[in-house]
Amino acid sequence: MIIAALFPARSDAAGDWKSEREQLDRVHTDGYFRIFYTLQGKNALTDPTDANANSIPDIVENITVQLHAADRLYREVFKLTDPLASKRYRDKVKSIDVHVLSSEYKGESGDGVIQYTYRVAGPAIRSQPALTITISNAIATGNLTPAHELIHSYQNGYTMFKNRWFTEGTARWVEYAFQAGTGPENRLPDNGHDLSLLLQKTYDAKYFWNRLFRLCSEGRGNLDLPEELREISYVGNKEKVITENDLFGADFFLKLLNNLDRYDDRAAADRGFAPFRWKEAAQKSPENNRYILMALKETILASPCSTHPEVGEFLDILAGYQQGKLPEPDLAPDLTDRIEVIGNPYAEVYREDDQIYARNIWDMVAYKGLLFIGGGNANNSGPAPNAGPVPIFSYDPQTGVFRQEGMVDDEEINSFTLLNDRLYLPGADATESHRYSNFYLRNDDGSWRKTRNIPGGLHTFAMTSFDGKLMAGISTREGAAVAISENNGQAWQVTQIGPRQRTYSLLTVAGNLYAMKQFMAARDPKKTTAADADQQYGVAQYIGNGLFAPRHDLTEAKIFPDMLLDPGKKKRITRSLQVGEKALYIGAYNFKSPFGFFLASSFGKEDVDVRRIKLPLAFTPRDFLVRGDNLYFLCTEKAGNGFVQKIITTTVQDIKNYQVLFQFSSTAFARSFEEIDGDFYFGLGSDVRSSRKWASEEIDPDTGKIIRISLNDAFAKKKNTEQPSL
Repeated sequence: MIIAALFPARSDAAGDWKSEREQLDRVHTDGYFRIFYTLQGKNALTDPTDANANSIPDIVENITVQLHAADRLYREVFKLTDPLASKRYRDKVKSIDVHVLSSEYKGESGDGVIQYTYRVAGPAIRSQPALTITISNAIATGNLTPAHELIHSYQNGYTMFKNRWFTEGTARWVEYAFQAGTGPENRLPDNGHDLSLLLQKTYDAKYFWNRLFRLCSEGRGNLDLPEELREISYVGNKEKVITENDLFGADFFLKLLNNLDRYDDRAAADRGFAPFRWKEAAQKSPENNRYILMALKETILASPCSTHPEVGEFLDILAGYQQGKLPEPDLAPDLTDRIEVIGNPYAEVYREDDQIYARNIWDMVAYKGLLFIGGGNANNSGPAPNAGPVPIFSYDPQTGVFRQEGMVDDEEINSFTLLNDRLYLPGADATESHRYSNFYLRNDDGSWRKTRNIPGGLHTFAMTSFDGKLMAGISTREGAAVAISENNGQAWQVTQIGPRQRTYSLLTVAGNLYAMKQFMAARDPKKTTAADADQQYGVAQYIGNGLFAPRHDLTEAKIFPDMLLDPGKKKRITRSLQVGEKALYIGAYNFKSPFGFFLASSFGKEDVDVRRIKLPLAFTPRDFLVRGDNLYFLCTEKAGNGFVQKIITTTVQDIKNYQVLFQFSSTAFARSFEEIDGDFYFGLGSDVRSSRKWASEEIDPDTGKIIRISLNDAFAKKKNTEQPSL
């Protein structure tokens, strides 16, 4: 953490703050580092162990060891100029004084030059101008706070900019030089919203820097560490300070710091500041972001990574910054005050406590002027497990009445499916034996016909019509399968398409049918047999005569392009919709963790065409609608103790350009939505972090509410009706 001069410029508070540090009565020195500490009072070391009996506590030695290793790494490997030799501090600073004391933070670093008069006597600790680093007296050996705070001192030597998305984000990136791996990454911002969020981040900005430094390192991810530096280890446990030599971006970081050195001079001239005499507020001002981003853009353009498609999109976003143009605020109309709660149909079924979770509105569909709603819960654990049988509710906008039309003998209504102008409901998890799985069809008189005849089906997740046949994506005890009927579901032929999996979706793309299973988490190649590897495919293509062929070439990277996916997690499709010859779908790790909207135009072996709808990363994809060529997307964004729902619109022909049609806020998020005659309906829901370990307060009491926002009058008049708790 960076702070200014560490204490106020005047007042008794400044004196007290400085005096406390000057009272530290012990010191250990190493080069220009002076580590001050005490064994008495509130600032006493919490662990004064001295295993090597040299009269210096091990933790003090290990803070020194880490600072020494970090300083050598930054100077000798990163090729950075040390703070005392920098233009800002040269001839002004004689030491970096490290104060180990009681602190609410693990560490702090100051950029002010301070002259202390310490209680300790001796020539090694004479009064001299110093930079200050504070380390908590409770720090443990191996904690990377000393190295983290030292890189802040280096940053301060190069630039006056202290915007935390830069300072804290890159400091967290540096920590990966001391540990295994190079850290998780996020895609670079490709829209103004994501860029705006990046500029508000602190430590989590490391995901951006990890990604950018990897792309701009020309494939080099190994630090050239001198043998002596590799061997530096802690006192006591003998563990190496630097455990690995993998890190991307050290060369890029140096170039960026040099550019920032120039751009803060430009900012000072533009704003009438004297060099190195910026007020703290000016050093952290959002106005600095324009200069930081111009320096970043210049650094990228001088790097081969500027031709990378992802970097190119990021550069497009940065282009406006050269004219001082910051991201526009979200101007979408906020229609929270237009919310009309029309009911909670499952409230009488799932009355209280954990049963409220089964009110989640998993899907909504408009059919023949009515709104159909699906709830329940098919999970075997967690709140409201196996909540079936589940009523089928419809809502009539003309009368304002909910009506129970039928009951499904399944644990959950997961999705409705429109086929040939008929409304089907796949049986997600039968409450009866798994000798057969179910599907349901709505009759013209408003009743529902249950058919229980899909052989061996544990779950029916999807239904579609293809080549004159009714198809059902199912799971059986043998694994993923597709059931095929040539007589509208009166009888079925079941084709297995892979063991130990499920068929979650059936997509028709460019005239071909594809059964979508899931993409398995990465496995250790040493523990994977050839037979196992042969079954590691997520897509099978229908080739006729009831047969499906594996498509090993359709990898998760092709089905979910332009994503940084976690290789340790499974991926699958949770929702899909036919859009002419194309398929629209949501990719997810599981039903609680959706990660993107995708539009597939072709899965051809030589012509895979799938595009990600590039919405801000903070937007969680929930649902979509198609109205002619217009696409509507429902996304949610966490905001405080609730959520902001964003309704986004674009067209099939131009998915790159979109607009937020409107937004609204609520404590429960909108899981599904529909539109009837210009009125948008939303089904509210909630999630728990773990189905095995959850708390009742995670289940929002608004779960299951159906709300309506009318665009016919939303911009003209207000509705005086009940609102969900906000």
